[in-house]
Amino acid sequence: MPEARTDEVTWSYDPMDPWHIAFTPGIMPRRIVIDGEVVLADGRPTRVDAEEIRARAREQAARLHARL
Repeated sequence: MPEARTDEVTWSYDPMDPWHIAFTPGIMPRRIVIDGEVVLADGRPTRVDAEEIRARAREQAARLHARL
């Protein structure tokens, strides 16, 4: 039998319940831990470089716009 995973989400709003997630603007996860690995810290991803992704997206958007 596989071990139970430990996942955890820390929200920017306390107390957190589904009602608040649905109806309170600006709520976002601040920290996410999946199976013991922190994948979001201080609201920023830890496994990818978000700035690099944005830079590449800007480059591709410029290429697409030039072709139009």
